[in-house]
Amino acid sequence: MANVATVFLRIVSAGERAVAVSHAAIVRALLGEDDSSYCVPLVIGFRDRCTDVQIGRRWSPGELAEDLLETLGDGDHRIFVRWHSSGGDFDEIYEVDGTGRQAPRGCRYAFDEIAVRYRVRPEAAPPPDELGFSVYPVSGTYLGGNNRFADSFAPFTLTTPAGTSSPAAQFEPASAARLIAALASEGMEPQSTIHTIEWRHQRRAVRIERRFQRSRTSQWGLDDWDNCADGAYLLSRGRAPVVPNEVAALDREFVAEDG
Repeated sequence: MANVATVFLRIVSAGERAVAVSHAAIVRALLGEDDSSYCVPLVIGFRDRCTDVQIGRRWSPGELAEDLLETLGDGDHRIFVRWHSSGGDFDEIYEVDGTGRQAPRGCRYAFDEIAVRYRVRPEAAPPPDELGFSVYPVSGTYLGGNNRFADSFAPFTLTTPAGTSSPAAQFEPASAARLIAALASEGMEPQSTIHTIEWRHQRRAVRIERRFQRSRTSQWGLDDWDNCADGAYLLSRGRAPVVPNEVAALDREFVAEDG
């Protein structure tokens, strides 16, 4: 079985021309000869004045975005591509427009609080909320992996699973990294002090970690375009980058070394 590439496409229309791209055009451009999405549910939608696609491919996205731009044919679109390989750790991101494909880099995601449900709550932890979580108002970014492998070849589905995720890493800024390091050191053998950690963005859980006995953990990635912190992507949406230039440079080097 080939490595599964979970591919997220965001089709951005130029200027004020934000209309949903024809689903039929997307299907014609993106589905292969077997008329299916490889091991990942195919999801197509329109939100935030953009058309979004989730699709699975063998090994990598290949030239999905280039093929789709050629099908659209009007030169009035830009496509951002986030993708995760089942054989790798973290998502990559790049964009394709009329000038070609831009350089890939590690894809950063933003969070604005960390919520922890303790089995045994430390005295210094914030008091629990109505759901039993101690909420730390710490914001930052991380490299994360989002796998939507579903072991299914059905061409269409209305929902998408939150696949088991690669662990987040390379937290910024230092205050966020210190809190994560402190949480990682709490409660190892024989029973974890921490039950669940949620990284949240605008009150939505974007990454979940469950801890079990004997240091076993499970993680799920729920990152999406709403908490994508890539600088070029944010600029395309009229927002200022949040990641320092030196960190963005390291994210580009991460992809170059991985390749």
